[in-house]
Amino acid sequence: MNKTILDCCINFDNIVNFVFDEDDLYSKQLVQYYKSIVLEANITNESKLKKIKEFDSIMYRYIYDYKFRKSLKNEITRFKVEKIIDFSEKYYENSIKSFESTIWI
Repeated sequence: MNKTILDCCINFDNIVNFVFDEDDLYSKQLVQYYKSIVLEANITNESKLKKIKEFDSIMYRYIYDYKFRKSLKNEITRFKVEKIIDFSEKYYENSIKSFESTIWI
């Protein structure tokens, strides 16, 4: 891991080593996502570094603040549902536009 990233992600060890309930797959996946973002980060500018630092702070709060964790899970789920609906509507709209009609005689 890049030293700059490590300096930026002061909560990295706490986050990746946090032990969740065995049935909390959502949190485990979120931590895996965090870990992959941090470990694969290629920092080319200050704004990316700032976003990773913010993500580190959010994840730290996520693992130690139950109310925040619960609220964030609900918000992400709501956001995913909205994105799925938007995708579905656009997909079918585009499918209809590209549909070739055929006349059977």
